[in-house]
Amino acid sequence: MKPKEYLLEAIHSLSKKHPFDDITVEMILREADVSRGTFYKYYRDKYDLANSYYSDYVSSHILTKYNGQNWEDCLKEMLLFIKQNQDYFQIMISNCRTDFRSFISSFGLKRYQRVYMHNLGISQLSQEQIYELEFYNAGCVRIFSLWIENGCNIPIENLVKMFFSLMPEKFTSILYSNPVETGSD
Repeated sequence: MKPKEYLLEAIHSLSKKHPFDDITVEMILREADVSRGTFYKYYRDKYDLANSYYSDYVSSHILTKYNGQNWEDCLKEMLLFIKQNQDYFQIMISNCRTDFRSFISSFGLKRYQRVYMHNLGISQLSQEQIYELEFYNAGCVRIFSLWIENGCNIPIENLVKMFFSLMPEKFTSILYSNPVETGSD
């Protein structure tokens, strides 16, 4: 494993044993057996590391499998990862300082925008397109957050159907029109 992977595993492991606010960078360093310089090479603080647990996994294990097609299967895998680690993500959602909702919103919006621009063959979105994507993304983040807060109580299949039934037809036709690399930025 690489130092970054040790750090990601450390924050996940420590969050199972300690309240998140009690976890210090020093505890993370000991758990991961890495130096302070290595930590700050990758992350600004423990909150940045905590958010990266999601984005690094999704970017390296899920998005690399999809090329802008089959969004349902991609979403199912993301939700399954969340459900398998729901204790961790409930901590992240409930801890205002991690700002996980904003992080997840930005993470999703960047991908929507990239696919949208690629499939429309444009290099910049109009203000209306930005608002449309922001509006849909905000609703998705809210549903996603509620699902986590409530213990992932809705079956993943049902949640995926809900996300896609609420997606405006205009988005569906654009997002599905042409494959695009959906990996990390």
